[in-house]
Amino acid sequence: MIERMVYDGRTYKRNTSDKYRSHRIYFTRRYQKNGKRLESYLHRVVWEKHNGKIPKDCIIHHKDLNPDNNDISNLECVPEYLHARTFHKHRTPCEKRYPCVCQICGSSFLSGKAQNNKCTGCSTPQAIKFYKMFCDLSLYAFTKIPDEYLSLS
Repeated sequence: MIERMVYDGRTYKRNTSDKYRSHRIYFTRRYQKNGKRLESYLHRVVWEKHNGKIPKDCIIHHKDLNPDNNDISNLECVPEYLHARTFHKHRTPCEKRYPCVCQICGSSFLSGKAQNNKCTGCSTPQAIKFYKMFCDLSLYAFTKIPDEYLSLS
């Protein structure tokens, strides 16, 4: 079933029977520009209209976890690695997942690889860059982290 929503004079669609999860859950608009096929998500368009361009490596998150609620007060800009660490650990596992423990942060997670040693949050480019600065990745042992990094929150 295809649902339609109009925002700012443009029509966004959601196909609840699409094979792609993002097309089943989020309202999208597909269009062409300079011969290229492009796609925009309604929640991202709403965020950009009120706050400007979305920073690189960030996503727009629905605070109440309801993708139908695209009100600006329900949207927040979150770094990908934090979002993955916080929200993706609750996904329903498939049959071929193995329980693992992340050797960087110590969290438990399910992986398609039996020998996986990093969770999704610690595997992102941003997290790897951070750990390369402050850890011995071969041993996953923390070194002293400078105080100026600890005060950032």
